[in-house]
Amino acid sequence: MTDALRVLLIEDTEQDAMLLERTLRRKWKALDLRRIETADAMRAALETGTWDVVLSDFNLPGFGAPEALAIQEEVAPDLPFVVVSGLIATEDAVEIMRSGADDIVRKEDLARLVPTVERKTGEAEGRRERRRLEAELRNREEHYRGLYRDTPAMMHSIDGEGRIVNVSDYWLEHLGYRADEVIGRKSVEFLTGESRRYAETKVLPAFMRTGSCTNVEYQFVKKNGEIIDTLLSATAERDTDGAFIRSLAIVTDVTDKKRAEHDLMRTNRALRTISQCNQVLVHATSEEQLLFDICRTIVEYGGYRMAWVGFPENDAKKSICPVAHYGHEKGFLDIASPSWEDVEGQYCPSGAAIRKGTPQLLQNLADHPEFACDLEVALARGYAACGAFPLKEDDHVFGTLTALAGEPMAFDDAEAVLLQELADDLAYGILALRESAERRRTERELEKVHQRLTSAIESLPDGFAIFDCDDRLVLTNEKYKEIYAESVPAIRLGTTFEELVRYGLDHGQYADAVGLGRVKTVGRVRL
Repeated sequence: MTDALRVLLIEDTEQDAMLLERTLRRKWKALDLRRIETADAMRAALETGTWDVVLSDFNLPGFGAPEALAIQEEVAPDLPFVVVSGLIATEDAVEIMRSGADDIVRKEDLARLVPTVERKTGEAEGRRERRRLEAELRNREEHYRGLYRDTPAMMHSIDGEGRIVNVSDYWLEHLGYRADEVIGRKSVEFLTGESRRYAETKVLPAFMRTGSCTNVEYQFVKKNGEIIDTLLSATAERDTDGAFIRSLAIVTDVTDKKRAEHDLMRTNRALRTISQCNQVLVHATSEEQLLFDICRTIVEYGGYRMAWVGFPENDAKKSICPVAHYGHEKGFLDIASPSWEDVEGQYCPSGAAIRKGTPQLLQNLADHPEFACDLEVALARGYAACGAFPLKEDDHVFGTLTALAGEPMAFDDAEAVLLQELADDLAYGILALRESAERRRTERELEKVHQRLTSAIESLPDGFAIFDCDDRLVLTNEKYKEIYAESVPAIRLGTTFEELVRYGLDHGQYADAVGLGRVKTVGRVRL
């Protein structure tokens, strides 16, 4: 993916435009973004500039997404058009999608913006590439009709017995065979076992009857053993009596497309998992429940086989104490006894994540006999891949979040980054809950101290009062109020010593001072 992206942004709010630009620039460093607000400006930008995607707010004064989409369809129909808006009515969303918008991203869910733009620009590029290839194929067919072998596509023909009678050079090149290794063999011999059974029992019998098939999913096996995903479409050539002569099959390699779709599905799955985990974090009230709910969410929303959280111990074995888990665990953690000790010839992803403070991935457990957490037990429980992500407070690792997948190669780069972000969010949530718990504990202790102090003061036979460094009353007992009964209305927390004395003088508290008039200065007495 290139670092450059050219964006035409239809947005009237400067702050929202800046937020969108920051979000996009995290992915595309060479971001070229032009903001416009009117139909004329949009038309001019489309006619004079080159863009990768159009992002549009739904409502602008006198101009909005529906009008912008109409202009885009007229001037540059190949451009992806994504609505990025706040509140949008369901009927408006349905209508704009029906009109041709590629997607809708809510402004409060900008985590979807980058993957959506990636997907839609990729699809647009794919469409342009497909149109280019289709045009190229048409030109070749027009100029070289009948030059079967030279057609730049995987093509072959079979006879009534299913044996290959002709094959294109491109077919041979793509699968790595010579013509003499292919001609005369049955076409199904080049398929995987599952695809061959499907072809022999379903596709070929129907094809021989109807004379056509479209986009049949097969897996071909190259000469080097590599498996590719394909779509096969074919038509039958018949004689004047309707008897089958041969077929013409075109095979399209969709391996990269399916891999991209699979990667996108996993990324979206990870994003949904993070979104749900964020909800868990927001509503968490206890660390124990938080850890359990995070593990549950990873399994239920992320599709993983099992997830667990562990904290390192400082015992002799440097054990990792599992504090929460969810999924198909079946006693695995008790048997595995995970450790963060660095032992030569053994590798525990969770332990390595704690020691190194970085994500640790094993994409295929079966290929790693050094897996230190009892490989046989792990495979028996259906674990095929493992990812461990450190929980950190600044540079200190205090735990690990580990996910075990049921399929190999379950952690691509994008998904690993998202899962580490999830681990960072979890670490923040744990620390916040611990801080909150400690604060509540401290408050309870202070309340107990205050109660003991109050009780002690009340038990004194004499009047007692405490003033702070600013001479303001902070604590007194009932005996003090009995002694200075005339001053009770002024005996309030926060009253200064001088204010208390002056009130007493004004209300006859001090009999010896009667007739002396207002006291100008009162001596300071600390009780």
